[in-house]
Amino acid sequence: MAARARAKANGGRGRQKGFTLVEVIVVLVILAVLAALLIPSMVGWIDKAHKRACEASKASLARDLQAEEIYQTEGGGKLTTSQLQELAQASEFYCKQGGVYHVLRNGAEEIQIVCPLHDSAYTFDMSEVIRDLVANPGSEELKAMFQSFTGAGKYIDSTSKQGTNREKLEGALKEAGFDLQTQGIQSWSFQGMGNGQFLLYWTTEDLVDYPVGSRVKVMRYNSLRDTYTAGYITVREAQLEGKGEYYPVLGRGDASWSEFAGIPQSEADKQQFDTIYQVFGQMPAGAN
Repeated sequence: MAARARAKANGGRGRQKGFTLVEVIVVLVILAVLAALLIPSMVGWIDKAHKRACEASKASLARDLQAEEIYQTEGGGKLTTSQLQELAQASEFYCKQGGVYHVLRNGAEEIQIVCPLHDSAYTFDMSEVIRDLVANPGSEELKAMFQSFTGAGKYIDSTSKQGTNREKLEGALKEAGFDLQTQGIQSWSFQGMGNGQFLLYWTTEDLVDYPVGSRVKVMRYNSLRDTYTAGYITVREAQLEGKGEYYPVLGRGDASWSEFAGIPQSEADKQQFDTIYQVFGQMPAGAN
């Protein structure tokens, strides 16, 4: 009797409680469902937090740059975009995900801070949106315009006074989410090379400020080579078709163009927009 009681007691202590395989699988399924529901929300919260931090950092940098501009010019002038960009490079304010901010001036000459990651997908890279438009024009009218200009070596200039094709292109850029004024682009020229290729020049400088024959700094995109280059191009004159009136334009092709030699631009560099944009930001505005 006592032996049976001891055996019964020992047997009871020997059995250990635990989860069955089915219970473990059910728990894992529940965890997987919860993860599927929560992770996207968490990622969204993290992205929003990063964007809020970026906006705060941009605002702080803008205040610093404005204060420095007032200090250096004694309230009577403006720093160049290259000077502003240099200050941004050395600043403690930058995007923790996107890196150093691009500094431009918008159409109202106000300091514009652009994050390479969180702002417009195109930032200052006008060529990127034009490449997208050439590949997917969105309308037969725009398609015919691009085919005509890239096939025959014709030009569209931001300063054109006739402006029909200019207005079409600027409208397409804006519809695609690229606002020239917001990006600080004052002057540009789309130049067909034939065989569907083109050169694109764009700059923060206004050609009204440059006499014919002077040099203005530009970014250049060559669609044939798929390269960016920072350099100078000569301001020329174009004549309105059928009229005696002239207007300034960015010069045509290699005869008016020279690569900026102050900072080396390797072939590998020219594949990277951000690298060449930094060169552009450090260039003097122009020369006679």
